[in-house]
Amino acid sequence: MPLNLFPSALGSPSHFARAVCAPIPSCLHASMVNVSRDQRRPWVRIASLSTIAPAPLLTARTGCVFARHLKRRQWLSIPSRHRFSSQIVPKQELQAIQEVEWESTTDIAAPVFGPNETNMPEDVSQRVKSISPLRHALYRLRPSRGRYKRRRQSQPGLILDAIQNSHIKDAYNIRVPGNTYAGACRNKTRNLRRKIGYSPPGVDEEQSANASELTDRMPQRLPVSLYTILHRCVEAFSLSPSARPEWQLTDQELKFLQNRGFLQDSVEQWAACILDTKPQTAANIFRPGKSFPPLFLLLLFLRRRYLDAYTLGIILRHVNLRTQVEPLTWTGLKILSVRLTRHARRVWPESIPWVASMFTNEVTKLIDDGAGDSGVLAIKDSDLTHFCNSLLSILALPASLHPFLSSAHQEMAQFEVLKFMANHSPALIVTQQGFRSVARVQLARPKSLQEREWAKLKGPSWPPWKEDRTAMDEGKGREFGMSKASQILQRMYEGGYVGGKWEQIIEMYAGWDTDWSPTIQTRSLVLDMSTDDHNHKRLEYLLWAARVRTTRSRREAWACFLEYEGSGTPARKEVYQAMFEKLLHFEFEESKLAPPDKLSDSHGPVITEQFPGDMKEVWPDPKTPLHLVYLKEPIPSFEQLYRRMREKGIKPNMRLLALLIGRCPDFTVGLEVLVSVKSDLGGGLEALLEGSFTDSSVRELPPYFVASFLRFLCRFGRYSHQPSEDPIAVEPSEHHERFVNDRHYLLECAYALLVHLRPSYRPVWTAYMEALLFQRWGRGMTKAEQGLKSAKQYRIMCNLLDKMQKEQLELDDEQFQLVCTSLGYVAQNAYQGHLHPPDVRHVLTESRYIRKLFHDLVSANLDPKDDPSVENKHSVPPHIPGPTVLHTYVRALAILHDYEGLYSFATWAHTHHTKITARVNQQRSGPRAWRRTLIALRAGITGRLHPRPKLDLGQKKVEEDLVQLVKAQIEGIEEWGGWPSSNEVNMYNIGVLKKTDSPWHRIAG
Repeated sequence: MPLNLFPSALGSPSHFARAVCAPIPSCLHASMVNVSRDQRRPWVRIASLSTIAPAPLLTARTGCVFARHLKRRQWLSIPSRHRFSSQIVPKQELQAIQEVEWESTTDIAAPVFGPNETNMPEDVSQRVKSISPLRHALYRLRPSRGRYKRRRQSQPGLILDAIQNSHIKDAYNIRVPGNTYAGACRNKTRNLRRKIGYSPPGVDEEQSANASELTDRMPQRLPVSLYTILHRCVEAFSLSPSARPEWQLTDQELKFLQNRGFLQDSVEQWAACILDTKPQTAANIFRPGKSFPPLFLLLLFLRRRYLDAYTLGIILRHVNLRTQVEPLTWTGLKILSVRLTRHARRVWPESIPWVASMFTNEVTKLIDDGAGDSGVLAIKDSDLTHFCNSLLSILALPASLHPFLSSAHQEMAQFEVLKFMANHSPALIVTQQGFRSVARVQLARPKSLQEREWAKLKGPSWPPWKEDRTAMDEGKGREFGMSKASQILQRMYEGGYVGGKWEQIIEMYAGWDTDWSPTIQTRSLVLDMSTDDHNHKRLEYLLWAARVRTTRSRREAWACFLEYEGSGTPARKEVYQAMFEKLLHFEFEESKLAPPDKLSDSHGPVITEQFPGDMKEVWPDPKTPLHLVYLKEPIPSFEQLYRRMREKGIKPNMRLLALLIGRCPDFTVGLEVLVSVKSDLGGGLEALLEGSFTDSSVRELPPYFVASFLRFLCRFGRYSHQPSEDPIAVEPSEHHERFVNDRHYLLECAYALLVHLRPSYRPVWTAYMEALLFQRWGRGMTKAEQGLKSAKQYRIMCNLLDKMQKEQLELDDEQFQLVCTSLGYVAQNAYQGHLHPPDVRHVLTESRYIRKLFHDLVSANLDPKDDPSVENKHSVPPHIPGPTVLHTYVRALAILHDYEGLYSFATWAHTHHTKITARVNQQRSGPRAWRRTLIALRAGITGRLHPRPKLDLGQKKVEEDLVQLVKAQIEGIEEWGGWPSSNEVNMYNIGVLKKTDSPWHRIAG
């Protein structure tokens, strides 16, 4: 029978017969070939064979030529009744075949069969020869080029795989080969076939699996490159010293390096950088003054899981110098921008705008250079559009440090990218992903002046409809009440994008419900989420959770929660978590707030008044009963709501459990919550409750949960005597009884957990530091006992800092403030004569220690060769702590009579006054706290800080010249209100600072 429906790629039937069937006897004819093509892959099926020849007549060349005509991912099948042999290749024989050396040969069968059968074990060779050549060819077909691309290892991954030490390898983010976004998209159809049990016609599962196992492990010979050379060096250097071989370059590798200007020592330095477990010492290769290493080494270094701010400062300076000397490739620029943003978001949010500016500058250079050289752009607009919108999404991820305050830096970075997209010719399109990313950042920003004006018009009833105060308010409708996030979504709709559940959640937090009734505009951190069908139900639950959160009081939140239960929507933990937040957060009391302050508005609006949604605290109910929302049930307590949730069959996850134990009002209730879920959340929680802190399952717990658990212990623990500087040995036999009845034992357990676990999550350390510093140590202590207590506190604090340094953890703002507070306490007791002489001598030298900590905190990015008084667009911005942190630091220096340290602080503040003023304006109480800092500065530099020392411990005398220098620096910044007056210093010393006595308010107001 003639061939039918033959694919054009194989030519005519006669050509195919001559090419394939020529070596085969004429008794073998292909009776029919059916070709079918689906949407993804073509496949060929030989329906039947009229005559079957003996197996030896089908040569290897026949199978090879036929296989070459098959497209990638084509399936060859032969009906089972016409198979040459029922034999299959067992896995044991496949493994033996894989061990045979692969040799290159000119035989046309070599690409199909691969190994030289003369090198096979005799039993395996006989077994292979007994199988039909065509059947054997099915096993030995080379995978397609697309399959090789998906499964081949990246060159950076090749270097990381050479690391033999698992401890070093864990410091890097290592991806599974082939587990990429593009590979996942290509595998969708294939994964679906596996799920539904699909297999190629005529090929059984074991045969297909064995063939895949053999072809996937084909070794690849890589050409000589910097990657392969560094791979060998890293593999040799990562072995133990006793087993470390003598590593030498081959002649070909040495010539390759010399042609590129490198030496063998250069490769060894790169390997040492990769294998060094300490990021600060590993980053020395990127310091100024040294030759630039290859760009791939910088990108590989940024794949580390954690970099401290000091190391990141070295990298940012290196990138700044590198981009001025040599251009970056488009691919390298994309990877560099993403990885720098990831690290900046974790440890240095102030540098996020610098990373965005670096990207826009470098991509502009690439575009200009590409257009100038050949007239053809080196970057496609489609690729540029896609990455710019992806970068907007990455910049919208919340920062690890002060996520709401850091949203100002994210906003600046996004505006830099949007400005570049608008100025590009032609203008780049902002996709739905880009619109969503900008809206997410705007939700975390404080209310603008117009939004605050709209918040004042909302009535006390629920929903909070607008109530006109004057005739001028009548014209302010819904368009006036649209927040910045809502306006961005409106621009997205105008661009042709359709909104869904996710956009409704954004509108809910922005102040409008789905029926366009008003809600409370609430600052929130909303993560992006796919709107596919599998996320539709979860988005519905998150929408109800947003309704509960966008309320003012617990009563309004409970009314929304009851509406959720009455809607018939299944009970979900997301909505219960929102209701727990309303129950557990404190109630806002406006009467306890200090009078508002403000700086000059030269750097943007200053927050002077608080509105619902600006903070986590809930507002009290309206005073008028007419404005109270009706409730079918009374507001439950924490315990009642938890039991209600468990009756609905909802088990809290780790995130919800961390909220419950971190805020629960009673120790017994919190312990019952932990016991009730310990069997549902794995062995780590059970080990915590049993006191098995060294158990490996404890390290698998999420760090935020460990922080909440330790905060739970510290909140309900009470010191009955002085704590031990060494962790206690927890005895399992008596742990349960002491854990329930002994409150001092809770704090000892917290310290033991911290020392044994030593987490890299800094809030865990902060929780215990706060308990150590602010918990009472018994009652009725004398002044001498209080002095000994402060000395003991500071010693334990220093021990904790040493342990953090061994774990390569640097201090954050809160921890630095706690250290300065503890040092201030012990220094006051030293000057009052309440310490022993050895402790006094130790305390008097600690001012240099906190000055070093402050320098590491704020000056990690500064280059000593740069002029700190000159700031330009290429300089990396410094880290500016909050005004309360700066006040604590200045007060500690003043107590220690460190006048040089106070002058150094005044010089630093004068140099960075622009950024300090902007940082102060981000907080409502910021201006008042900064003014207290300046008053403490004058009180300290003039020696007028109370309490006055009772002992003369050799402290330095006040120098009038130094006072005048500090005064001139402070008066040089007009918006700071000038040099504090003597009356302000007196009020500060007695703990009272009246608003009317401060020229700060007279000038700025």
